[in-house]
Amino acid sequence: MNETHSKLMKLLIICSVVYGIAAAIVAFFLTKGSFSATAGVIVGVVVMLINLRLLIFAGEDYLKTHLLARPAMVYVIRLLLYGIAGMICWKTGGDYCIIGYGAGVLGSVPGLMCFALSEAGAVAGKEDDK
Repeated sequence: MNETHSKLMKLLIICSVVYGIAAAIVAFFLTKGSFSATAGVIVGVVVMLINLRLLIFAGEDYLKTHLLARPAMVYVIRLLLYGIAGMICWKTGGDYCIIGYGAGVLGSVPGLMCFALSEAGAVAGKEDDK
């Protein structure tokens, strides 16, 4: 991973974890103390971060080897991971848990927004220096 990817991953992980903590707290209070929604958010964020790492692995592997077999297999594994985790949440925690899981899986969106805003600020700062 080059410097930009490393910076993106750090910021994405930090923002996703902060989002996950905030979403878990909000879910806990919205469901009047039910732990199932909170557990769903936590599982969703963890699965999303694992899948993000697998996606990076698949992309790097394809760029090195130019073969589609392993990245395609990793893609199927990623889909299975999402599906299995979602099914476990649904079967063990019910509706609140699966809704929390969905909110947790979307945890990469705030992280990407943080990165985009920080990059936009850096570009604007460079333009001001000219």
